[in-house]
This record gives sequence, structure tokens and C-alpha cells, in this order.
Amino acid sequence: MRLLNTLTLELAEFFETDTPNYAILSHTWESEEVTFKELRKPSSNCQQKKGYQKIQSACAYAHSQGHQYIWIDTCCIDKRSSSELSEAINSMYRWYQDAIICYAYLADVPSHDKINDSASHFRKSRWFTRGWTLQELIAPQSFYFLSQDWKFIGTRKYLGDLISEITTIPVTCLRDPKMCADASIATRMSWTSTRKCTRGEDSAYCLLGLFNVNMPLLYGEGNTKAFVRLQEEIIRSSDDRSIFLWSSPSLSSHTIEQSPLLMQSFTGIFAPSPNYFGPDHRTQFSSPDAIPRHETIQPYHNTNQGLFIQVELFHIVDDLFVAGIAGSSSQAYACPAAILLLRTDPTRNQYTRIRPDLLIDFDDSLQIRAKVQSIYITAFRNYMDEFVEASYGDINHDVELFLSRRPPSTRPHTQLPRNTVQSYKHPIHQ
Repeated sequence: MRLLNTLTLELAEFFETDTPNYAILSHTWESEEVTFKELRKPSSNCQQKKGYQKIQSACAYAHSQGHQYIWIDTCCIDKRSSSELSEAINSMYRWYQDAIICYAYLADVPSHDKINDSASHFRKSRWFTRGWTLQELIAPQSFYFLSQDWKFIGTRKYLGDLISEITTIPVTCLRDPKMCADASIATRMSWTSTRKCTRGEDSAYCLLGLFNVNMPLLYGEGNTKAFVRLQEEIIRSSDDRSIFLWSSPSLSSHTIEQSPLLMQSFTGIFAPSPNYFGPDHRTQFSSPDAIPRHETIQPYHNTNQGLFIQVELFHIVDDLFVAGIAGSSSQAYACPAAILLLRTDPTRNQYTRIRPDLLIDFDDSLQIRAKVQSIYITAFRNYMDEFVEASYGDINHDVELFLSRRPPSTRPHTQLPRNTVQSYKHPIHQ
């Protein structure tokens, strides 16, 4: 990795075994950022840029704190090299994790800001809305917030309650980043559901470290393909079924009539983007240990026919089913979750998810009549068009009829407080 000398502003390259202690900067990109190429031989025009002044100020602050080196993403990566960029993005979480201290520079927060006020600049800072800053907030062991004039605001630990309120990340995770690994996948996804990235694919790439996975970067593939690839990579090493507990924005019957294809999931059992993991109570209660209950859960894996997975399948009517995917436990306060499936090929035991705007409470009335089956869940395919167009009215009518007859849930939908970790292996009792 390359590091910037905080006294001379010169770049130095180190191999992993001889990397010295270093500080690291977290910030939002603005206009006039200085690149690696420009910093190597800074011209007078370069030195007039706002980005150069930011680099100078970051180095000066780090040097005043006794740090000889600092890492800054704008100038320490040669983004002209796709291989170097890919290596940096796959290593970035670890780089932030290994830093002695992380400085979060909030360019839109004045030093006189009353940060606890409901309308404070701190609460509204752009820094809290960006995709990349999520891992930069979580990974480091030590963390300072700095104002626009490089004044100390507070530490992540001291401001934990306020930051948790802004980000929905539990205080326990902010005080001890290692606790993040105990949060379910759906819960961690929900932390990034409202964040934005300039490039669509980065909505997936910025989460690599948070889920401890690596994958090649393919800029140009689009945000949906990138995010599906991320989820496919996650399930290679995780058996946390909460990854399948997502839902799209609610659909009205009129909307479905106008556009029946909205009933389908074109990404199968995987979510199209992090936005589909909202802070819903069903994503808070998520455990692979809950379903199926009465048989040993078999491993699931991706195939060329879709995801092969064992579920509890409840038959509604014709080719319409409810599939129990995951829940938190059999405790009285937690209700497992299910999705709606349409059987598209009985001979191949193949299903596709429909009405992705819905997550069903898979309560005792469904579980007692469901059967454990191993099935393939695939994305909506073009050859299914005729089938859906011919029967979408009946399918949607059957869905609405099923929902209208659902008994009230016997399990309260309690959302865990933000200062606890929604652990899928060890549910926290209220």
C-alpha cells in the first residue's frame, strides 16, 4: 500500500510485512480532488485545488497527533490501473481496520455546531449518506470526527448513541466493531439501505469488507448484477438465511394490473440492491436455525437451475406456494418469515419468487401444514412471460385472497432496540 508522509507530503510504498503505523482519512469526495498522478508532481494549479488543501490539512492534523504517515483514498491509489483499484477495494476494509486512528472529516459541519440538536449539521452531514463511509465508520478500532475547520468533535465511542440514532447501527457495534460479525446479514444490509454511491456497482463493492468476502470488480456490469454477485459470494461461506429476507416497495393491485411483471423477481431469491433491506422488523429477526424446525437443515447452494434450498413449503392453490425461509427462533416474541413462490416447472422442481413486495409471517397456522422440501428458486425468465401474462390476474387474486384470510399473528413484532446486536445465532430476549 502507498502512504503519504505527513511532513513532506511525499508518497511511499510499503509491502504488508513492513507497513509502518499510519492514520487514515475518511471523507466525502468533492470537486477538485487531487489524484495520485497529480500529487506525484504537484503543479501550481494542483496546489490551488480544494482537494490539495484537504490533503495538507489532513497531514498537518495527523502530524500534530504524532503520526508520520496517513492513507488518503484520493491520492494513494492509482485509479488508472484497474488491477490496483481492484486490489485496493478488496483490501480497503482491512486497511481501515489496521490503521492506528481514522479521522472522519465532515466538510459540512462547522466547529460551533450543536451536534445533539435535531436539526444539527452533524445529523444532516453528507458523510452519513454515502456507501463507502459505512465500512470506514465500522472497521477502525479508533475513530475521531473532525469539523470542516479540522477541529475535534468527538470519538465514535463517545458519540455512540447519537451515531446509532443517525445510522441505526447498534451502539455495541460502534463501541466494539468486532460485534458487527454477530449481527445478521439482513441487519447489516439494512445499515446501508439508504446510502448512495456515485457509481452503481459501488453499492455492492463498498460492502465487501463488511461481509468479509472478496470478488473481482467489473465496472460496467451494472448495480444489480454486482449486488447479486455479492450475495452469491456471501452465501458461499455463510448459512445465515436472513440474506433472503428482503422486500421491494409495496405494490397496489392497480399497479400490478398496469404492470404485471412487477409481480416477478428478476433476480430470483436475491435482492436487486441494498435498498430492499429496509429497517423492517422482519429483517431484525433472522436466523438460519429456525426453519425447518423438525428436520436437519441441508446446506443450500447456487446451481444453473437456481438456488437449491430446503424450505418449509405451504401450498396455497394451484402453483402458488408460501416458503418458510428464516426467522429468529421458536421463542414467543419472534415470528419466522416466508416468501411467496410460483411453481414454474413441476418437472424440474423449479420455482420463482413473486410479489417481492411481501414478506409473510410464517406462523404456526402455516408451519403445522407445511412440508419440508428441497427446491430450486430461480430468477424470472423470458420464457415465463406468456404464463404470467395469461394468469397474472388469477395469481394476484389468489394472493390477495390468501392474505385477507390470514389470522392475526400470535407473535408480537417487536423491533430490537438499536443498542443491541440482532444476533441470528443468539437471540436477545426482551
